[in-house]
Amino acid sequence: MSGGNAMAVTLALAALAGIMAFALKRALSGPRTGFDPLEAEESARRAYLEQARRDGVDPDVADAYEIELRLRRREMERQRKEEIRSDLSGV
Repeated sequence: MSGGNAMAVTLALAALAGIMAFALKRALSGPRTGFDPLEAEESARRAYLEQARRDGVDPDVADAYEIELRLRRREMERQRKEEIRSDLSGV
């Protein structure tokens, strides 16, 4: 191996070791904090209402529509769980 190739291999290994050390440090530092699901939901709701306002939809109508969608999603989830439960029980 010539001197140039050895230097390139050494640099590549050093870079790889640095990346691995960084990844290990991130993995060992634990989960990232600061994510608040309630804040994320509220932020999404504000963005939804802002878009509705820009589209000329009354905020009360947008709220009612959002509530209806949420209720439908819950009902669909309940039905899905019920189907899974009945499939597992063999009924």
